[in-house]
Amino acid sequence: LLANALKFTHQGEIGLSVQRLSGDGHSCLLRFSVHDSGIGIAADMQPRLFTRFTQVNSSSTSQYGGSGLGLAIVKQLCEHLGGAVALTSTPGQGSVFSCDLPFAVVEPAVPVPGAVPLQMSLPLPLPNPARILMAEDNPINQIFARAQLQNLGYAQVTVVDNGQEAVNAVIKGDFDLVLMDCRMPVLDGYAATEQIRALGYRLPIIAMTANAAAAELDKCLQLGMSDYMAKPFNIATLGETLARWTP
Repeated sequence: LLANALKFTHQGEIGLSVQRLSGDGHSCLLRFSVHDSGIGIAADMQPRLFTRFTQVNSSSTSQYGGSGLGLAIVKQLCEHLGGAVALTSTPGQGSVFSCDLPFAVVEPAVPVPGAVPLQMSLPLPLPNPARILMAEDNPINQIFARAQLQNLGYAQVTVVDNGQEAVNAVIKGDFDLVLMDCRMPVLDGYAATEQIRALGYRLPIIAMTANAAAAELDKCLQLGMSDYMAKPFNIATLGETLARWTP
């Protein structure tokens, strides 16, 4: 729900609130409400929005991506957990999606008398001067990957939303490495890689793909990509991969 709120809100705000609706000493019902000031949803669409393959309008797929399965999956997951979902929305003014979910009440851990709290200092990463171009159309993935890169010491990161922008950025910029999502609108990562290689650029291109099948990985290498990471990848995998290809 947060990913959708971010995707469909170009200006304004998104937010998450949690409210306790009811409960006793053993269980409680919490309401998670995600609100946004985005495009909103017409009243006649709202009853169908949680069914499979339903988009807000005919342009949603091409403009925002997605198959219309996300909200149907949210509804199914909530119901399997014993909860429910709801929506209130006004076109042009935003939406509020809520999930009511039951939780068990757990007693807080009792501190052991005389125990010394453990303190741990994590070493700061050494700054890496590599200039990284990341092509990724999902805004949540952009934020998450950028944070991982910063935690690894990579501060010079440029983000673009599709393969065509990646090709243009390589031509105009001076990058040491490209992180290339395979599935993007306008121009996907495969075609973008082919264009970059055809123009004579030999910088490392690391595929980011949700399909970890051997045939998919072979395809990435055959098209000129240098390496690949299967999504979702963790910070250790990202660090090891970048270490192989960055100066």
